[in-house]
Amino acid sequence: MPAQAIASAGVACILGAMSAESLMTQMRKSRNLSLEDVAAAVQTDQANLSRVEKGRQIPKRQLARRLFEYYGGRVPLAAIYDPEFFALQNDG
Repeated sequence: MPAQAIASAGVACILGAMSAESLMTQMRKSRNLSLEDVAAAVQTDQANLSRVEKGRQIPKRQLARRLFEYYGGRVPLAAIYDPEFFALQNDG
């Protein structure tokens, strides 16, 4: 397989992992909660929570702890701080 094809396949794999829902998003949706519901409960705004769920922003320690407590410890801190890495480590 040519090197360019291998590189393209690797990028597609990474992009596929990035588009997968985070554990936080899955947990929120399984409880039929909106971003607005959870954001209000953990004292942040919807946009901030969305970025955290998507792994585009690392939450401050206080927010990470509030999310951890809100989900009753069912969402590990690793999944809150780095959802993409957590998903890759737990895929399988």
